[in-house]
Amino acid sequence: MKLAVDKVAPIVRLHQVDWARGLAALWVVLHHVDIAIQKEKYFSLDSVSPIFAVGYRGVDLFFLLSGFVMAYSFLVSDSYKKTSAGTFIGRRLFRIFPVYLAVMLSLTAVAFATGIGAPESSPIDLKLFVQNLLLLPRQDLTTYIPVVAWTLSHELLFYLIFALFFISRFVAWGALLVWSLSCLTIWALGISTNIPSAVISPLNLYFPLGIFCCYVAMTAGNRWKEVALFIAVILCAAAIFFESEATGDVPVFVNIIYAAAFFLFVIALTRQFGKIPKFVEYTLGHLGKISYSLYLVHYPIIIIIAMILTKLGVGASAFALLLALSVIASIFVSTCTYYIIEKPFIIMGKKYLSKHNAQSNGLK
Repeated sequence: MKLAVDKVAPIVRLHQVDWARGLAALWVVLHHVDIAIQKEKYFSLDSVSPIFAVGYRGVDLFFLLSGFVMAYSFLVSDSYKKTSAGTFIGRRLFRIFPVYLAVMLSLTAVAFATGIGAPESSPIDLKLFVQNLLLLPRQDLTTYIPVVAWTLSHELLFYLIFALFFISRFVAWGALLVWSLSCLTIWALGISTNIPSAVISPLNLYFPLGIFCCYVAMTAGNRWKEVALFIAVILCAAAIFFESEATGDVPVFVNIIYAAAFFLFVIALTRQFGKIPKFVEYTLGHLGKISYSLYLVHYPIIIIIAMILTKLGVGASAFALLLALSVIASIFVSTCTYYIIEKPFIIMGKKYLSKHNAQSNGLK
């Protein structure tokens, strides 16, 4: 089976998965624009669209993609398999923390000096600062700065478990199974616990689902992937409809439909595509490239623009202006953040940790 890949040593990269990352990040941006539109202190308007309203589902897709990418890299790249657990964790830290710390420290300074952006449920003190500095999981998700950073606690937990694959596959599969079953049991039975939500959240089930998705994708033919894409679109449309019609908690079957839709969607992305317009390829590729930075910076940008538009007394055109300005500004800032902070540190981490890994293996 052929996959549309581009070799970027030492990992083989699937561009289509990058596109999905970009679309997931953009979906979250649209969701937060929709939230800002509805806030009473800004515009107090109705939700624009069910698609925007459920944009937080982009996080589900992010988690599934993380599981997929980790498994794909481990299965495809021989050099990746020879990486030590410490080097793997180091690369992940170089990937996550530089941009996160730049955003977190900036927003914390603003919140401490002005009160703008400070968590409503907890004052900014040394304990909260350390929790945010280290991305420690906690019960109250509103205390994260930026507010979207709660998802990074999930990512870090998954990376710690996946690192075990570089030590012992048997131990890694066992740890992943125990973690998954614990999350599933607590969620299914509605058990109340004092364990931080990032540790036992049902969202964590998307990581092993992504790993399984990778195994399926690497064995399915293109014809099956075309069918998977067709079914994924239908399932996603049905899930959005059912969720928009639900009142109160989202029914369990809706969560299952989303999981199935994203699962099939990512499988379909690994099929061989014909040529697509260069503009579309570049746009999707760029969104995928900056998706992490875009995810971290977009919410404060949306709030700043909403505050400005509110003071200007913008009326009927509020949504269109907020949407356009937020998307443009967020993409611009995240592009700058990617090239100034994220990319240099990724390269630095790869060089330093690859050298360290080679020395550890006696390959000087």
